[in-house]
Amino acid sequence: MNRAIDKLFRIFQNANFSISVSDELNTYLTERKFDGQYFYSYIQKFVVRRMIEDPNGWLVWIPVGEGLTNPAVKVDAEPVLIMSDQIKVLEPGLLTWQSMDEHSPVMSNGKSQMTGLVYYSLTDTQFLKHTQIGQAIDKRFETVVIYQHDMGAIPGVILGGDLTDEHFFDSYFSAFVPFANEAIRQYSDWTAVMTTSAFPYREEIAENCNGKGCRDGIVYNHETEEHDTCGICKGTGRVISRSPFGVFLREKANPALGVDGDVNGPMIRFISPDVSIIEYSGQAWQTLLKKAEESLHLNVIDESQSGVAKMIDREDSFSQLTKISNNIFDEIIFKSLLFIEKYRNVTEPMNPVIVKPISFSMKTEDDLIDELNKLTDKNAPIAFLVESTKDLARKRFSGNKSISRMVEVLVSYDPIYHLNTKDKQMLLAAGSIKRDDLIRSLFAYKTLTSITAEFGTEFLEKPLGEIFAELDKRIQPIIDSYVTAQLIQTA
Repeated sequence: MNRAIDKLFRIFQNANFSISVSDELNTYLTERKFDGQYFYSYIQKFVVRRMIEDPNGWLVWIPVGEGLTNPAVKVDAEPVLIMSDQIKVLEPGLLTWQSMDEHSPVMSNGKSQMTGLVYYSLTDTQFLKHTQIGQAIDKRFETVVIYQHDMGAIPGVILGGDLTDEHFFDSYFSAFVPFANEAIRQYSDWTAVMTTSAFPYREEIAENCNGKGCRDGIVYNHETEEHDTCGICKGTGRVISRSPFGVFLREKANPALGVDGDVNGPMIRFISPDVSIIEYSGQAWQTLLKKAEESLHLNVIDESQSGVAKMIDREDSFSQLTKISNNIFDEIIFKSLLFIEKYRNVTEPMNPVIVKPISFSMKTEDDLIDELNKLTDKNAPIAFLVESTKDLARKRFSGNKSISRMVEVLVSYDPIYHLNTKDKQMLLAAGSIKRDDLIRSLFAYKTLTSITAEFGTEFLEKPLGEIFAELDKRIQPIIDSYVTAQLIQTA
């Protein structure tokens, strides 16, 4: 299950989607952490997992901070993940849930005890707290309005899944459960079989006990007609001849003296049981587990499959990921950003703009290089080459945000940035580009590196227009010097 949830993170590849929010909200999200995580990390780490585990739960955004009591300060928004069994009232315009971490003092058996119930409610206009008071048996509550949000809707969203006929949600991973339960049962049986039948049995040659009066482990007292267990063989009637060092002792066979035995036979041997049942049982639970994983349609496609089978599997995988992605972006992320925006900007909130993922394939660095080479060989439009170069930069420099950003700036500034010097010169000779374009392309990287060293990596976060203006300003003298040198040479 954990492995399947991890595979959902391909939905959040940076190259797959884009989100635009107001400048104020963008600044707020870059500075504010929710349960120790920034907004998008919080959605990935906590919300997606809860969505799979409890699709009928809710993610609500409640107001907190100084803004609750000081109108001059904006309230902060805080997420609360509500389990479905915490919800006590759910109807249009009202959501009430029990707080599992808070209790109020109530009277019970003449003593004050911290066992009172605490509930919270969100309506279309208010955020309220209900605290149990008085006698515990009375179930009386005191209601306090914490904040008047006036959004016209409950600032929360149901986590969601596959809608059933009863208007509840099944988890997107519900198909996993039947196979997983069978796999667990079969695995339990397999461990039992392993315990009883996986290891060899040891057989040792035993001799009759020669203890005084011992007869099949019982020592009889003929005088008292009582009997007792033999202390030598412990009631078994058999003993194993073994030295203090664990060496088995065998008397030499001598029929004349009454000593029988096979001199050549082993004193001890091990009997291995049939392992076919163990192998079958082990294969059974592994097969069931594989079927459980395949039912989610999230496994990586096997490259050895035929073209038709591979296409069918990719269609199932794409359909499943698209369904989950639509819920995450259209419902959870969009509404969450909108509610935070309305908390922070009461007068003129701006709706977020989301471009959802259209591809969920996890491309390796080699895949991206091959794609870029093919686009170049086929003379694809510049826009495709630029975006492929950006994807490659994000992959190669995923741990270095500043270098990745530099490449994004350069491919946007210089359309022929991705070409080598020889190809650029060929374009110049063919008249496809001008000399100024070539000089600008050759010196763009060096110039941007110099600017970044001067102003710091914060410079790269400025709007592209400002960065391009600074690059033009620095590169223009270089272009002018080449033109001047050419004029002198011509003269």
